[in-house]
Amino acid sequence: MRTVKCKLLHTDAKLPTKVYESDSCFDLYSVEKKVVFPRCYEEVNLGIAVELPFGYGMFLRARSSQGKNGIQIHQGTVDQEFRGQLSVYVYNHSNRNYKISVGDRIAQAFIEPIQQVEFEEVKTLSESSRGKKGWGSSGK
Repeated sequence: MRTVKCKLLHTDAKLPTKVYESDSCFDLYSVEKKVVFPRCYEEVNLGIAVELPFGYGMFLRARSSQGKNGIQIHQGTVDQEFRGQLSVYVYNHSNRNYKISVGDRIAQAFIEPIQQVEFEEVKTLSESSRGKKGWGSSGK
């Protein structure tokens, strides 16, 4: 098991947690009280900084329960060299105010290995069964 070093930067900051051992993502907590007005963004600080193991990245996203309330978390990437405070941008798609309290589980993060690749310019690509079929090509 890899270890992620986590520095608490705020008195209300919490380490990322999982409810179930089998959860894919870690819950992240707000250290701020905010109101996100309809059709508006707000940055919400998480009060932590992390040091990821070499070769790993952290990806921030919404908790699945937020979608039913019209809340979107702008997806973000934390690279292994970043040491600043983590925050998320919250967008309110609903017609009512969305209230955030200190200690609310506001986002989630998953951590995965990053494959090191390089891009090579070519004149042609190999044929495939899908070819150039794009959006919606596999049906509903």
